[in-house]
Amino acid sequence: MRNLRSVLAGAATAACLSGGAMADDLVIGVMFKPNTIDPHIHFISGSHQAFHHIWETLIRQDPEHNLKPSLATSWGFLDDTTWEIKLREGVKFHDGSPFTADDVMANVERAQTPLPGNVSSSLRLLIQGGKEWKKIDDFTLQITTPEPFPQVPRDI
Repeated sequence: MRNLRSVLAGAATAACLSGGAMADDLVIGVMFKPNTIDPHIHFISGSHQAFHHIWETLIRQDPEHNLKPSLATSWGFLDDTTWEIKLREGVKFHDGSPFTADDVMANVERAQTPLPGNVSSSLRLLIQGGKEWKKIDDFTLQITTPEPFPQVPRDI
């Protein structure tokens, strides 16, 4: 399991270094000043807006709110209460290490665990909500819900 702090810091650094020329500041236009760069604590829209420039999601929404692949390449029902998510292969972190289902599971675990200062992740209810997450292999996850729940892809 990766040290999440170094992954977060490295991703921010990679975002800054991915352009051609180096600059002293990275300027991102958002409506409100972000109160954090921790993706698990985004209480105001300024933070949420900034995250779209730094972090990738499993599934994204286009401007018309249609679900599109991002780090997940596909998702679908195995049965009435089980979803299967296939992850994109070949994705690398800033340090060259591969993105796998272990990274998703580490984020799921972190979102369900109280953060320093006994702060709950704002993603806790979306990730939890009776959902059971299971790693099948390096690029496959399953999410089981207590009853049929078609909103799973929007929640994740």
